[in-house]
Amino acid sequence: MLALGIDTSTRAGSIGLADDSGILAELSLSSGRPHSEGLLDAVRSVLAGAGARVDRIDVFAVASGPGSFTGLRIGMATAQGLALAAARPVTGFSTLEMIALCCPVPSMPGVPAGDSGAAVCVLTDAGRGEVYRGLFRRVGDEMTQLAPERLMRPQEAAAALPDRCLVTGDAVAVYRELLRPHLTGGRAVVEPPPAIGGGLAVRAVRLGSASRLPPLRPNYLRPSDAEVTFKG
Repeated sequence: MLALGIDTSTRAGSIGLADDSGILAELSLSSGRPHSEGLLDAVRSVLAGAGARVDRIDVFAVASGPGSFTGLRIGMATAQGLALAAARPVTGFSTLEMIALCCPVPSMPGVPAGDSGAAVCVLTDAGRGEVYRGLFRRVGDEMTQLAPERLMRPQEAAAALPDRCLVTGDAVAVYRELLRPHLTGGRAVVEPPPAIGGGLAVRAVRLGSASRLPPLRPNYLRPSDAEVTFKG
């Protein structure tokens, strides 16, 4: 099975290709360019690098948010267009959960290598002085959601960090000084946050049949500026 993963929900973004053996190719998008400008070129590069063709893709997997409204729409529209042309299914996975799943596990006292046994707190920059927070526990390749994904003030997210927690996501760099007093004991920062394009593709391959793939639904967590303006 061959899957293409597309993440345009995060600031960096990434594209990944995977089959049953694992990730075949992965490419981070340029954070200095809008994702709309480089996305299709990146898809072509990843496919060419692995000697694959878009009509050979079995499933397209997209990061469904939360994240940039424009970024989410670009990624979903591109994947849906490619999937329609290839007559293949398209699926979506939580951006925050995928970051947690792809987060490298550092060496921690009393914890077996490769097994965090700790919570993974993902903080991504939501703008307007807020962050998107996801809280998970990872044991091997299994993820458990410890709390609903939320839109929060960074001060609230920092104060609510559990003990023995890995913290990652692009909001770490934005709110480093605010987080610093809370990074004590068993809490550790993992930077830079991982690319998830390859992880999206791997997750789709592991689920296998189309009947097990979740539907592609955007997860915005808050109304868009246009909605706020209209209601106001």
